Amino acid sequence: MSLDQFLTDATALMQRIGALATTLLTVGGVVGQVIDKGKHLITVLIKPKPDKPADATASAAADAGLAPIEAGPITTKSEVAILVDINRRMLIDVGRYLDEQQIDADLIVVTNDVTYGDRVKFLDPAQPAEWEELVREFNTALGKIKRAVGRAKLHLFLTTPLPLALALGALLGTVDENTIVYHWEKGTYWPVIALSRDLRK
Repeated sequence: MSLDQFLTDATALMQRIGALATTLLTVGGVVGQVIDKGKHLITVLIKPKPDKPADATASAAADAGLAPIEAGPITTKSEVAILVDINRRMLIDVGRYLDEQQIDADLIVVTNDVTYGDRVKFLDPAQPAEWEELVREFNTALGKIKRAVGRAKLHLFLTTPLPLALALGALLGTVDENTIVYHWEKGTYWPVIALSRDLRK
């Protein structure tokens, strides 16, 4: 499957999965699995559609929209890109960047817009309680993400208001030694920080 087709399918998946009652959705060549869904945030793992299901039970569960129970990580690759998508739709830009850098990664999209529409759902600064709820939901989602990715190398991409980025960073901490944080500038991403306990010194 071409990169453009993958990104088109992934975007279409994100636009549909928030409205479904199921936890799994297949669109074209991609599969989306809801890792967490709260009042403000939805967290979705996007990975290539497998050539064929591992067994008939998994196939039947996928057809019924039920997530099979996983004992370990549910990502398929050794690298995972986490996209915290609040201020700007970044799925296509991140997908192209990863391809250019030859980083083969599953994608996890965390967004406050379950429709993943073209119009971004900005946070209202006059509603601080909503910001705090969003941070609490991110904390819950983060625990589920960590279980979903196992020991995968993480690539973290953020499009969030600065106060929210600070709060999310405080939750993430510097204990995940295998995480790289990216910055968007001049039409591309730049790997700017490798999280490490050494940053506390």
